[in-house]
Amino acid sequence: MALRHGVAMLPLTDELFDVINEADGEKPQDDIFWKFPGSGEDLFRSWSHGGVVAYIEVELFGGAGSQAAAVWESRHVVMAPYMDEDLAGPADAWPVNAALARLGIRSDGSSRDLFAAVGLDCHRDTDEWAMHHGEHCRR
Repeated sequence: MALRHGVAMLPLTDELFDVINEADGEKPQDDIFWKFPGSGEDLFRSWSHGGVVAYIEVELFGGAGSQAAAVWESRHVVMAPYMDEDLAGPADAWPVNAALARLGIRSDGSSRDLFAAVGLDCHRDTDEWAMHHGEHCRR
């Protein structure tokens, strides 16, 4: 599904997560991500053959929460997986904004961070994203 600035995303719904893990017979084992597929490393490495690919997770409730992200390019990890559970530092250092910067997204000069600039603030959970049909967020 298309976001702004030429970025696309694939929401990892519970159903898709189950299909990926059933297909490869692996169980997720990761200390950073909540929902990283068992074969995620191989999957994202192969997808990155033609460009830059990021895996992101955001868990927010009432303004508090965490972000985690990793980035692959040309089949190599170019941003190692990391999580920020405080989100207290500068927004450009938060995992999702750092990953988006690795994808080539730059600030549009507004006060919005890259997370908002590409439209990731349009929906609040994965199910809402899964029902989204490609129209750009109006925010």
